[in-house]
Amino acid sequence: MQVPDSEDDQECSSDSDEEMGEVARTPAKQAILGRLACSSRDGNASALLEHAVQQLGKYEIISYGPESEGEIKAYIVGKETKRGWGLLQAIACGVPLVSEDWLSSSISEGKWKAMNVFRSDQFGQSPRSVEAGATTVRILEGQRIKILSDKKDAASIRKLVKLCGGRIAETRMDVVINDGAHVLGGCANVEKKWLADSVEAGEVMDFEGYIVEP
Repeated sequence: MQVPDSEDDQECSSDSDEEMGEVARTPAKQAILGRLACSSRDGNASALLEHAVQQLGKYEIISYGPESEGEIKAYIVGKETKRGWGLLQAIACGVPLVSEDWLSSSISEGKWKAMNVFRSDQFGQSPRSVEAGATTVRILEGQRIKILSDKKDAASIRKLVKLCGGRIAETRMDVVINDGAHVLGGCANVEKKWLADSVEAGEVMDFEGYIVEP
């Protein structure tokens, strides 16, 4: 399942399950420039990233999900990349989204080219905000959020809320992100698409259009 894009009938997915395995694929005794990730649901981008790292070295390919630790240098966006939790996590952390063309061009040149000219704006990330040193999109700063979900992407939702400055709450919450079977009274219950759209937009979206009805 995938985080919904513009169409309401698309479902969410957890990139913790779907991202490329957290295994270094660089030659031994080689200086590492950083770590790269992409969604394995984009088979072309995944294969291209694998090939580029095998041929040029200097980078590691890792999974990127709710259990990930440490920073990554870039998140690769291909022509078939959908908006998954891993990509949203990258946006929230200020990780540059880089087009797969960077990989193709680097392979052709036989060396890693500067990635700045290959920045992707496919998912609304502003290169200027990344270059300015933004590390986290703190759009939920101070908000108390309860998560109702029994699905596999619950951990990804929690991670994203925390990255955006929100607090996971069981009582006295400001909003409920509801992916469960019942509506909790006392505050607004919204679809998880509200969180996804807010992160991509870089601002908290109005609840209208996301309300979960009893």
